[in-house]
Amino acid sequence: MVQVGVTIRSPCEFILSEIFLVGAHIPLFFQQKYPTGWVSFIYMLSKTLKLKYALLSWVICLLALVLIVSGLRAQDIPSNTTPPVKPPSDRIELPLPPVNNKAEITYENADILGSIIKAQGVTVIIGEYTLSGAALDGDFDKELVFTGSPTLTYRGQKLNGKELHFFPKTKAFHFVELKTSLSPEFLQNRLLSPLFLDAQTLTGHRNGPYLAEQTDTTTCELPEPHYLLSARTLKLEPGKRLTFKKVTVLLWGHKLISLPTMIIPLDRQPRRFRVSHLPQFGHSEDEGWFAKSTYDYLLADRVPGIIHLDGMEKKGLGLGVEQGWNLARMTGLLALYTIPTGGSGKNLSGRVNHRQNIGGGQTLTFDGDYQQRSYLTLPQTTSLNTRLGYNLQLPALTTTFNISRQTNNSPGYSTQSWTANMAQGFRLGAKTDINLGTDYSKYANGGSFTTTSEQLNYNINASHRENNYSLQLVTNRQVPMGTGTSFFSGVQRVPELNLNNYRFTHGYLSTMPLTLSLSAGRYSEGSAFGAGQSSVTTERGVFQLELGDRAYQLSRRTDLHISGGFQQNLYTDGAAQYLVKNTTTLTQRWSNHSGVNFNYTYQRPEGGTPFLFDRLAQFHNITADVGFLDNQRIEFTARVGYDLSRNSFGGMSSQPWQTLSANLLLRPRSWIRFQNLFSFDPNTGKFISVDNDLRIRGHRDFQMDLVARYDPQQHKFGSINGYWSVPISTDWRLTGLCQYNGYLNRFESRNLQIVKDLHCMEASLSYTENPYGFRNDRQIWFQLRIKAFPLYRMLGIGQFGQAIDTGIGGRN
Repeated sequence: MVQVGVTIRSPCEFILSEIFLVGAHIPLFFQQKYPTGWVSFIYMLSKTLKLKYALLSWVICLLALVLIVSGLRAQDIPSNTTPPVKPPSDRIELPLPPVNNKAEITYENADILGSIIKAQGVTVIIGEYTLSGAALDGDFDKELVFTGSPTLTYRGQKLNGKELHFFPKTKAFHFVELKTSLSPEFLQNRLLSPLFLDAQTLTGHRNGPYLAEQTDTTTCELPEPHYLLSARTLKLEPGKRLTFKKVTVLLWGHKLISLPTMIIPLDRQPRRFRVSHLPQFGHSEDEGWFAKSTYDYLLADRVPGIIHLDGMEKKGLGLGVEQGWNLARMTGLLALYTIPTGGSGKNLSGRVNHRQNIGGGQTLTFDGDYQQRSYLTLPQTTSLNTRLGYNLQLPALTTTFNISRQTNNSPGYSTQSWTANMAQGFRLGAKTDINLGTDYSKYANGGSFTTTSEQLNYNINASHRENNYSLQLVTNRQVPMGTGTSFFSGVQRVPELNLNNYRFTHGYLSTMPLTLSLSAGRYSEGSAFGAGQSSVTTERGVFQLELGDRAYQLSRRTDLHISGGFQQNLYTDGAAQYLVKNTTTLTQRWSNHSGVNFNYTYQRPEGGTPFLFDRLAQFHNITADVGFLDNQRIEFTARVGYDLSRNSFGGMSSQPWQTLSANLLLRPRSWIRFQNLFSFDPNTGKFISVDNDLRIRGHRDFQMDLVARYDPQQHKFGSINGYWSVPISTDWRLTGLCQYNGYLNRFESRNLQIVKDLHCMEASLSYTENPYGFRNDRQIWFQLRIKAFPLYRMLGIGQFGQAIDTGIGGRN
């Protein structure tokens, strides 16, 4: 330990100060057990020196106290003694409570007396906190006060202010006249740019929120920010929310609105933060001219909510609320929305989701959804769906129970369904599991034709796993109930025993990738239109051998892979069938990524089976793939196949050749890609289709994608889809997404958006048209948003929330 930083004025004071500095650190050790400091030190010294030396220790301490007082008085006497010159940037380590917690101090000049310090040009490191300032005056046992442009560095974030108060024991801090920026990482990446904060005071704690008073907040880094949130108080909870009290919103220097409370959520993922959470102004076919807004509020900590207030020309006033809660033992959401002034078009929708932890690994869940005449989904329908669930999760025991009900009512037709299921799982050691389950279902519909069906299912599944095999016992039954028509009962196992993937561990067979599987059981297969009675019931035994992939290297660039299998099924009604299958692959490599691949597959069942589920497919074909993929500018792949069995289907003549597909990819420059897929039918000698995909990426984030499918038979483009994002100027951008159906000569989707970049904000005018769904979805809307908050854009979204892209479906 370097003992520096004390100004010496007399030899007596020099000696006493050295004694005091050494002694001042000793009580810190005893304070951990005896908080009274010097009293405990004297007491421990008395016990150490035994009783006969106790009086001597007290006298020594009293004498030291007198000398210290006299030395302090000597400071008032002028002295011509020149203080010694101290080297700059001395460093000491001072122990702090709790145990093993230390403060590392670097300074230019300092007076240190025990835990009390006065220093200039000082830096203090306490755990993950780094504090610095031009001057420090404080007590490590109580409070440290930094002045002269103090800074606090904590978890990669640097805070600056006029005055900093730090409490070493609690790691709490208090800033006066704070002026800093909070990085996106510090805010758990819920913002895309830093949050600039000016505050008269800021108080924080390592495990708590940050509270500020008289604050100005923005994400605009300009000296005169485009927008500003000026609030009396601010509560910042990283990863959760910003809560402003008595806040005024300033836009381009003009007062826009004052609110008693304003909440900005920081816990929404980009895909959850949609345009519906932002103010919107526009026009749609269903609503006419509209203005929609949201307001975040906070009933209590971890109980956030949203209020929706919509004004619509055709529908009237729309009111909604989304109340969430995330407490110690419960989480959930309640959402309600209604249009009370909509007349015949008014609707009501509600949703509730609740999860309750009742302890002991047990949880209760309840979900409900209600829709009444929603013009966005089914205008003439009222539906109600509810579900109640229970779950018990223990290391060796799992129990689940669910009961649900669904109803739908529309003019002239209604449906109702009820389901209940229970599952019980047991784990017997690390290798054995037993699962029991029961399902009950009932379905009824009404109208001109009424049907009812009711059924009870139960199943048992027990499994045991070893290193080279697994055993499984399966039982499932479907029992029709009531007098109505039952569901299709499917396949019942009553029961079935399986030995799966047995691998030989001794002898020659253990050197081969060979697995053995055996199964035996009684099966029952129901009729598709019967009254629930099984149409086929018999016993079945299965013997199966599977040969895994065997690789042979024929040359340095030629590989051969062989796999196959044999399966024998026997039935007690006298039926039998067997299956032989083989897969052989020959690969010839020409360079690193180019080559040709021949794949031969054979599967042929012989005999017969009484069950539909047990019928095995038959095929015998060969396919060839070729690819040239080692050129950065040009790539080519092709595939064709031939059916060696030459089977015909439904009286149609055999067409043994599979479609020849050739894919040509051209990249003449790094910013452009052109891909063509040719589909040709060798059986008829005609082209089926030609798919073209053009992709361009240019300067200033220019983007363009154009996908088209040409039909050679009809001599027209069946579909043309495109997307583009084009910078018009330095701060204007045009984005579009269109889908055109060439067979029907119409646009099936048109989406356009023009965006104005306002530095820290963004203004957009959007138009969308999807006219060929169950309703005409055509609307235009305007938005102004802050760019720092991530947003999942809704441009190019269909009527049911599905994404619309430039894809044209499956290719031949």
